[in-house]
Amino acid sequence: MKLKNLFILALVLANTLISCSEDDADLILPPETINSFTYDDKTEEINRMAMIKCGGSYAGFYLSSGTLEYKENPSTVSELLNPISGDGSRIVIELGDNYSSVRNLIRNGEYTFLGDELSVNYVDVSTFEEGNPIPSILDNLIKATINIKTDGDIENGVYELSFEAEFESGKKLNGYYKDELSGIRNGNCE
Repeated sequence: MKLKNLFILALVLANTLISCSEDDADLILPPETINSFTYDDKTEEINRMAMIKCGGSYAGFYLSSGTLEYKENPSTVSELLNPISGDGSRIVIELGDNYSSVRNLIRNGEYTFLGDELSVNYVDVSTFEEGNPIPSILDNLIKATINIKTDGDIENGVYELSFEAEFESGKKLNGYYKDELSGIRNGNCE
């Protein structure tokens, strides 16, 4: 009798484990620590998040890991976003606000890829060695959600940013950052 009950319990547990793993196959799991991101099953710590400001308008954020260093006074988009030295990864998130003709305000809310109100226009993940990009195939964004909370001071406040994205290749990105900005990256983005 005890052996029969033990066998039935083992079957129930096995069925539960199998059904849970099948249900969780499409979930994007959160990173293991705050101020980190996971891309293509590799988790990295975010050590810098800066606001991107193009021609006076707030356009989004870049987040980086490792030892990446950027040009102090960029004058082109390339200088604004690409490191000049170091190793690590960089994420660029471009946002849009369809309520205004210029992207002049990043506000609290949920932004979605090509959303009607608050829009994620672009997400890119690049890896660098000694300041040089490691070649990769352009991977088109198919889905993204970015949640932004700030204490209201757009340039000096504490930001809480959670994000997830999916690309045509099937690669997934997700992450979380909560801290003050590392800076404002100003540039002419024309």
